[in-house]
Amino acid sequence: GYDPAAETYWGTIRLDGTPDTSPRTGSLAAFPTGHIDFWQPNVIDREFPAEAAQAYANAFAKTGDPGMRTAADRWAGVIRDTMVEKETLDVSIYAGYSEQWAPLGTYAEHYARTIDFFLTMFTETGEDHYLFSARDLAKDAVSSLYYEGLFRGHPNKPYYEELDGVPLLLEALLHLDAHEAEFRKFADFDGDSDVDLDDYQALIGAWGQETAPYAGGDVTGDGLVDLRD
Repeated sequence: GYDPAAETYWGTIRLDGTPDTSPRTGSLAAFPTGHIDFWQPNVIDREFPAEAAQAYANAFAKTGDPGMRTAADRWAGVIRDTMVEKETLDVSIYAGYSEQWAPLGTYAEHYARTIDFFLTMFTETGEDHYLFSARDLAKDAVSSLYYEGLFRGHPNKPYYEELDGVPLLLEALLHLDAHEAEFRKFADFDGDSDVDLDDYQALIGAWGQETAPYAGGDVTGDGLVDLRD
């Protein structure tokens, strides 16, 4: 269930269709009450939010149902709003994780599933902002997990576990790499079919200006090319 006031999803829905808004304290510390904990680090009590986002994206891809598109876009908002800090609920079962480790990155599987989610939405809609979000998550994954030629499962793990999802991340990165042509198109500001220093100069020349003819640089869609892009 979606909470429009908080712009996020509930972690648990009762059989009567109402959300369980109980606080995650005491005996409920390990239960998904209240709002979804998207970047949750604990496997035992995972809420599978990334899988839920993928399910809606795939349902939209299969059916074209606008309701599935709406739900998927809501998940996109949840991911984008939390993907920088990756804060988690600081409950007793993993108290302190948010403050100490969440800012350093997350599990490979979290990155993989969210990248896949945005790539699915880009494929189905052709809207560039989904592809840019997939790219941003991939850059974060590489900077957080790549170490001496290998991908770790988590920034704080010196060992591999299957549940970390490294193979899923590698697959997602390969799928993203298949879109290289689109990224080159976005960066070709001077239209000469080559991405080089001239494109950088063209972008700088449009800094703070209305984007035409540099519309490809307006990633945020606010009508300007600036640092937010």
